[in-house]
Amino acid sequence: MADLNLINRILQFTALVAAEQDDYQDRSLGPIHLIKYVYLADLAYAVANDGETYTGVRWQFYHFGPMSAEVFHHIDPALAQIGTEVHSFHSDYGKDDWKRYTAHTDDSLMKDIEDSLPPVISFSIRSSVRKFSNDTPSLLEHVYRSAPMLATQPNAYLDFSSAAQPKTVEEDYTPFMERLSARKKKKMVEYARNLAERRKNSPPRARVRRPTARPKVSLSTEEIKNGLEWLDSLAGDGIKSGQFEAHFDESVWDPRVRNV
Repeated sequence: MADLNLINRILQFTALVAAEQDDYQDRSLGPIHLIKYVYLADLAYAVANDGETYTGVRWQFYHFGPMSAEVFHHIDPALAQIGTEVHSFHSDYGKDDWKRYTAHTDDSLMKDIEDSLPPVISFSIRSSVRKFSNDTPSLLEHVYRSAPMLATQPNAYLDFSSAAQPKTVEEDYTPFMERLSARKKKKMVEYARNLAERRKNSPPRARVRRPTARPKVSLSTEEIKNGLEWLDSLAGDGIKSGQFEAHFDESVWDPRVRNV
């Protein structure tokens, strides 16, 4: 079950991190950005915690990537608690992104919220917001390529176990020589001593003559142009420009195909 308090804190922290961006235009986030940053925080937590998310949200592959109605409906009340400004904004990504939220910097509040979050969550939000800000296409491409998204299909709920970090069993390191028997160690020492002795008594190597560099060939501009045109002709006719419509079979959403 989703923990609404955790969702609220992540939303508030995300807005406060965005408020610190150098470029004023990067300080405002829309619902689609906020939702994806909560998803990325859950993903980062799941990687280090055997596929278990931090918020408990049931994420679904819906329209523009991972979606949660619970997270969406808590954006307004969560950000209103920290005095975030709300502005209307036209978007190409649906009615749910007609708003922009701009928080005011508050170092004390940010520290309090950050201290209440696991380091993996706060680090994920800081690094993700700084990298993508409100760049919707780049952010969507990033979440689409995440392991839970690649392992499912539209309208299905996401399984974060695919993102869990595999456990490795660490073995105690034993130096190579210590793993050898006394007899093999003795043979290794004798071999090294004999090799050093042979090198010492061997005659000096003859100098290797380096090949003479080939003379540079000077080409005129016309010759270079003709050569490039000839190379282009080998590629055949160029791709025609214009608008085209592509149709894909439903099988493209099969995880076995998308992970190839």
